[in-house]
Amino acid sequence: MKSKDIVIVGILLGIGAIVRYFSLIAPGPITSNLVIAFYSLAIVLVSVTIMEAVGIGIVAGIICALISHSLFPPANLISEPIGALVAVLTVLGITKIAGQKERKDSTVGMVLTGLGLILMLVFAAVVSLDPTNAFGLTFLTTSINKIIFGAVSVLVTLAGLYLIPKKLQEYKAAITALTATLASGLSFIIVAAIVIFQMPGFLYTTKVPPLDVFVLSALPIVIGCAIINMILAHILYIPAKKAMR
Repeated sequence: MKSKDIVIVGILLGIGAIVRYFSLIAPGPITSNLVIAFYSLAIVLVSVTIMEAVGIGIVAGIICALISHSLFPPANLISEPIGALVAVLTVLGITKIAGQKERKDSTVGMVLTGLGLILMLVFAAVVSLDPTNAFGLTFLTTSINKIIFGAVSVLVTLAGLYLIPKKLQEYKAAITALTATLASGLSFIIVAAIVIFQMPGFLYTTKVPPLDVFVLSALPIVIGCAIINMILAHILYIPAKKAMR
């Protein structure tokens, strides 16, 4: 990276660290990670290689691990490089897909994308606000059905995005932040779950929640944060791009 690019990445990660610090007021087994929006934006704005993106993720992981109230903050040292890797692969994928001139945005893709986002919000609302009764949706009263519903909502969204290549390019920063947050959050949950439930003594605590409770309390944070990061990255992309000229 050029020295100017390094400065841009540093500024965005610094802003992300400040935002993360103030986000600690929200309780939960994992910390809502808005840093991802800022390193995703950096990866979109600056031409980086895969290894440079992973390096950005490592720095972001250190920041997130130091500023956290999660059960196992060191999991960020794995989840953020994964998130940054997915971010740069998303940028490369969008560039390739959007470059296929024969492909046009389809109505089906727009419908699936909108439906997927709505389902993600429904999942987050059900698990966060009414986990027992699930707003009367009886099929969402069991833990496994909730997890399946959340996974399906994400897959529907990604399938829809693939079918709208021109919109992908237009909303590149938003999509990159969305996929990076989902990858980072899910990998964080997996790593934290392995440590918490396979090596409970490692945390020096007896207050370990049941696995389904941990996963279901963490997933809404991940999905909610993914949507917030998507919106935040899109809002910041245009002024940030202009500032770089």
